[in-house]
Amino acid sequence: MKINRLEIDAFMAIGQITVDLDSKGLVLIQGENEDDSSQNSNGSGKSTVAEALCWALYNETARGDGGDDIVNRKLKKGTRVMVQLVDGPRTYNVIRHRKHPVHKNRVLLIDVTNPEDPVDMTQGTDKATQDVIIKLVGCTSEVFRAAIYSGQEAHIDLPSLTDKSLKTIVEEAAGIDKMQEAHTIARGRMTEKKAAVTTLENTIASHKSVIESSLRSVAHLTGERDRYEESRLAKAAAERTAMGEAVAKAKTVQVEIAALDEAGMIAERAAVTERLASVDGERTELSRLITESGAARLKLTTAQSRLGEAKAAATRCKEIIANAEAEVGTKCDSCGHTLGAEDVAGRIESVKGMAVRHIHSAKSIAAEIAEAEAEFTATKDALEKFKASMTDLTAETARLSELDASQARLNTLKMNLQSLVDSAKSHKARAESIESETNPYLSSIEKAQAQIKDTEELVTALVANLREAVKELEVAEKVVDVFSPAGIRAHILDTVTPFLNDRTSRYLGILSDGNIRAAWNTISTTAKGELREKFEIGVTSATGGSSYRSLSGGEKRKVRLATALALQDLVSSRAAKPIRLWIGDEIDDAVDDAGLERLMTVLEEKAKEKGTVLIISHNPIRDWVRQHVIVRKKDGLAEMEGVLCVERDTVGE
Repeated sequence: MKINRLEIDAFMAIGQITVDLDSKGLVLIQGENEDDSSQNSNGSGKSTVAEALCWALYNETARGDGGDDIVNRKLKKGTRVMVQLVDGPRTYNVIRHRKHPVHKNRVLLIDVTNPEDPVDMTQGTDKATQDVIIKLVGCTSEVFRAAIYSGQEAHIDLPSLTDKSLKTIVEEAAGIDKMQEAHTIARGRMTEKKAAVTTLENTIASHKSVIESSLRSVAHLTGERDRYEESRLAKAAAERTAMGEAVAKAKTVQVEIAALDEAGMIAERAAVTERLASVDGERTELSRLITESGAARLKLTTAQSRLGEAKAAATRCKEIIANAEAEVGTKCDSCGHTLGAEDVAGRIESVKGMAVRHIHSAKSIAAEIAEAEAEFTATKDALEKFKASMTDLTAETARLSELDASQARLNTLKMNLQSLVDSAKSHKARAESIESETNPYLSSIEKAQAQIKDTEELVTALVANLREAVKELEVAEKVVDVFSPAGIRAHILDTVTPFLNDRTSRYLGILSDGNIRAAWNTISTTAKGELREKFEIGVTSATGGSSYRSLSGGEKRKVRLATALALQDLVSSRAAKPIRLWIGDEIDDAVDDAGLERLMTVLEEKAKEKGTVLIISHNPIRDWVRQHVIVRKKDGLAEMEGVLCVERDTVGE
């Protein structure tokens, strides 16, 4: 990964500069602060290149600043930093803004591999775009700073650190801290595998419980099946028995029917009926005589009734005549006229006429009665005389009654016979129906047995899955062990130690001419001579103190610088995309001329390795570095002059 170009606008002390960072070798950056007479170089903005680079890529400076704090205090807006990255055949521009008049606070990502046809890769949100940028750079801001930047406020006194602190820093530098994340992931997966095993075990146990329950159900259903069969056979036998009884009774009835001799009865009844039919003429004459006698009686009684009515009417007329004068003032019975005294005589005459008529009528009716009585007596005598002369049918009538009773008995027996036949057929049909019934428990037993079979097959498959899950759990547990502090993390720590020792020895050999030695150790010796696990940097000097604490300030500076450079080399070597840039800020402090010469040798080698090495210093070391850059601050704005400065030709924004 190369950092080609850097464009800075209104960022911290910088007004506007464009910097070319591609393969520039070793470059010295110094500053001049014309705004503050108390300072020559400090506050000029010479460290802003490193700060702007980090801010553009990660939204915070190398020192951790961000937000509006990075906006130039004089311009107060329009902050923009563009970093051009080259990743293999592709070229990208990362452009971050703050209080910008057009792009506000947005970050843009543009593929400018083809300047004529740039591709906007900016995502829907700054967070999403930032994720793409981190993937593109290949490391987080912490790893980025550790790999390319040695800041004036970031120098760590590694030899003085405790075992825990030193081990933590080395683990982060070597990427071992990622193993903690891997360990967490591995434990999570192990937990999932354990849960899967537990789930399978519980599922298998549940299915086995289902099998046991189904087996109990089959046993119960089998008993019910057998009891049903016993009951069914008993019911069928009972119906067969009832059928036999009905058949036996029917045979008995058939014997009784045969004994009654239906044909004989029919013949005898016909003969009796014929004899009775022969006297029908007598019965007809008897009926006629009875009718005549009845008519004569009715005629007599009717005449007698009329006679009584005529006599009663004549008597009423006699009473009216006797009481005629008493009727004065009353209404006439016939006309409704109110009678007066003058009407009495007429009334009497009228009633007398009516009485005469009633008397004449009574005499006439009396003659009719005498005639009717003679007629009734004659018809009555004729009837009695005919009855006495009629044929006697008592015996035939009695026999006919006996034959009717026998026929009724025969009909009853026939009905009983038919009922018994129907009953026998019904019992037979029920017996056959019961015998053909399907045992209802058979299907339930078959269903339960099928469920047992299916569940057993499922359990077999689950047991196979459980074996695989157990194997996967064992692997997951081993992976957890591998990524545990005692696993691969300890192994990697052991493997990076030789690398750190090699690089530290190389840098310190140049810086101290071999007089000072520093060794990264994972094992230390106690005062009693016992070995124990402890991560430390052991320092010895051939011409000075026997420990790091006993070294001079300049010697300590060399040891700190050598160990820090070695640690940065470790970070860079393990980065997903090694970045061809290194920035050292004030790393020459407290180094004498002899040490400075050796430091420049180290930096020249680093420039060959990295392509571009920027040394930021306020010390007069221009004679030691061939390429120079001056950052000059005036009226609140800093500008840059020197080998890094180029014309601006931004593409894609």
